[in-house]
Amino acid sequence: TKKFRIGVFAGDPKDFGSGHFERSRILFALLATVPYETFWLREFPKEENLDLLIVDSRDISIPEYSKTKVLLLDHFGSDRKNFHHYDLLPHSDIEDRFSLDQILIPPGLFNLDRKQIDNSYILCYAGNIDHHTTFSLDSFLESLSLRENIPKIVRIGGTSTTFKQIEFIPRVSKFKFQNLLATCSGFVSYFGQSLFEAIFLDKKVCTYSISPVHSSLSLLCEKKYGIPFAGDLNSTSFENEVKLQFSSQPVSGKGYPKLLQEIERILSEFDLSD
Repeated sequence: TKKFRIGVFAGDPKDFGSGHFERSRILFALLATVPYETFWLREFPKEENLDLLIVDSRDISIPEYSKTKVLLLDHFGSDRKNFHHYDLLPHSDIEDRFSLDQILIPPGLFNLDRKQIDNSYILCYAGNIDHHTTFSLDSFLESLSLRENIPKIVRIGGTSTTFKQIEFIPRVSKFKFQNLLATCSGFVSYFGQSLFEAIFLDKKVCTYSISPVHSSLSLLCEKKYGIPFAGDLNSTSFENEVKLQFSSQPVSGKGYPKLLQEIERILSEFDLSD
């Protein structure tokens, strides 16, 4: 029998954040356990080299392909209408058609103890925000910590802090991050993959924003899933009164099996008698 040739093209983590890269790496490892020939790509391949090209690189423009099938992940650019597409995070264009079952949960999170830990610490993911924005965030975290009666805060990313109860960690490995997430009492972040990993682990959450795009996605999550949104860190109307809440809908962790099913469905369109 013919082995399908599948290529995975993921955005460079320096330009697109580590989320796209990490989830593509896991997908690549899972595809390798099925009898497919898999290729990790750093550039777009020639037409005849692959049966299926999977692209996880935001709204990047895609070359023309006629024989090779293309599957775009979380792609809302003009090429969306030309190729197969599949969505892995909520987005305003698809809010009525998206299920949290589609979110990809790393296999490592399934083995972590998901017990609710009262008053351990609030975990915050800050990414690459600057000194001024970090100060706004820390002021918010301090007031949130008082409202929630959770004195300790652990913040990953951002810049160093003057707030005594905030433990600042510049960056952590994926493994360490997952363990910090598993043992926190609540999680604060801008919209992204980690937010939904926290929901999968049954954590209370709230979001803040670092750009207009993040604001619109946070507002969508507030409307659809009841996730409190504190506002944009850079705006004068940054809201300090929100509390941590559970999402009104769970994240099941079925994302990778569902994505693999979709890949199988696309490959089944090939006529194997060729």
